[in-house]
Amino acid sequence: MKKMTLGALALSVASAPLTAAAGGADLTVFDWSGYEDTGFFGSYMEEYDEAPSYTFFGSQEEAFTKLQSGFTADLAHPCSDAVRKWVAADLIKPLDPAKLDHWDALLPQIKEVDGIMIDGEVYMMPFEWGNTGLIYRTDKIADDAISLQLLADPAYQGKVAIPDAASSAYALAALATGNAADYTKMSDEQFQEASDYLRKVHPNVRFYWSDAGQMDQAMASGELEMGWAWNQSELNLIWNDTPAKMMRDVDKGIATWVCGYVHLKSSTASDDQVYDLL
Repeated sequence: MKKMTLGALALSVASAPLTAAAGGADLTVFDWSGYEDTGFFGSYMEEYDEAPSYTFFGSQEEAFTKLQSGFTADLAHPCSDAVRKWVAADLIKPLDPAKLDHWDALLPQIKEVDGIMIDGEVYMMPFEWGNTGLIYRTDKIADDAISLQLLADPAYQGKVAIPDAASSAYALAALATGNAADYTKMSDEQFQEASDYLRKVHPNVRFYWSDAGQMDQAMASGELEMGWAWNQSELNLIWNDTPAKMMRDVDKGIATWVCGYVHLKSSTASDDQVYDLL
């Protein structure tokens, strides 16, 4: 009788469908290029011995449009100013901070940035923060002459680059027109002022960049003399011996951003695997 029971049990186990353990690459991440570096998620690599699968976007507008068109992934990497729009479009779901091992260690000022939490729920895990500012060639423009208004000076026709993202362009314009308190909530009059400023800048724009490396190379070669860009561009230029710096005078205008990861509603990976990466 004992042999029959064991045999029946063996048959039952052998005939049961097997569920494969999740591999590291089964987790899909929709991200900016560069964040696939395994140095960012060492503990995940230790757990799964394999990196997630990455698809890249060049701007938040591109990412939003692609997700609305049906593209699926488990995690995405927007910045805080986009999160409310993504929530309203029903693209992301709340995170459980109890499952984020280092949530309590985050700076309170970071967690209080609009878009991290909405209506009492956490929607984005902050991952990085920095500045977007006016980077300029110091051998071409004097420190005491630099300003956001210089971007619209006809003397710099073809010597300027700004991002091809509307959110970044209007953040710049809001600063330049003195309406930067919350550029996402400008009045119609303020929006018109910002738009007029961008129209004045447009004739000077050599290109609208989607890849920061493109702007860095053009600045290094002397093709550009000014660019509205991330702080990493300043460092890249300095490391490559290009005489350049970022204007950091808050009275003249500099933007600060916080970006991080959101859990997409299209996610098919297990919550455990998602939080292992987060």
